[in-house]
Amino acid sequence: GQNVPHAVKLLCSVAMLQALNSASSQYNPTNQTIHATLRVLAILCESLVEPFFNCEMSLKQQLKCLATYAHLSFLLYRNHGTSFMSNQLYGDTQATVKNVMFLVAKVQILDDTQPFYLIQDGDDRLEGSFGHVRTDDHDPNMGVQRLCEKLGSAADRSDIFECHADWDRGHRRLGNGKLGADHTNPTSWKGDVVSGGVSLQMEWIRG
Repeated sequence: GQNVPHAVKLLCSVAMLQALNSASSQYNPTNQTIHATLRVLAILCESLVEPFFNCEMSLKQQLKCLATYAHLSFLLYRNHGTSFMSNQLYGDTQATVKNVMFLVAKVQILDDTQPFYLIQDGDDRLEGSFGHVRTDDHDPNMGVQRLCEKLGSAADRSDIFECHADWDRGHRRLGNGKLGADHTNPTSWKGDVVSGGVSLQMEWIRG
């Protein structure tokens, strides 16, 4: 099964390697080369992970980080190929960045006064619907007809909570704690994520 909290912890730990002192006299030439390589990897990991988990980041900062990841990973993949990263992983992560940029542009066209929550660019809502279907009653192993009925019920419930968000108490395990590192929600986000204050082209260049 997935263990997102441990994966996030590992990537964040790698990102912390940037804090090591590269000018330390303890490093011989070989260690300095290794350190320089680890710093590049640290920047790469931080630029991919932080936009999704640092609740203080603004949308500008998030997009700049993702642009940094896109540029740096392209350079490393171009120079080292699959010895750096598998074709599938490179394609998936670049598609993630591209999708975010497209979604921000879409929100800006529809209503640039609205916030854009990067953390909602995923399958959390699908997981939530699946959870409602499985726990709607005491029959988790249902047939096709019953599944259709439960999906309809889950859709109706989602519509109600859209209109009355204060009625939805959420799920105890889907917080920003140890068990919910992959389920940060909009309520916990503090940074300015209004789409109208962002220039996609500028953040792409800055990244």
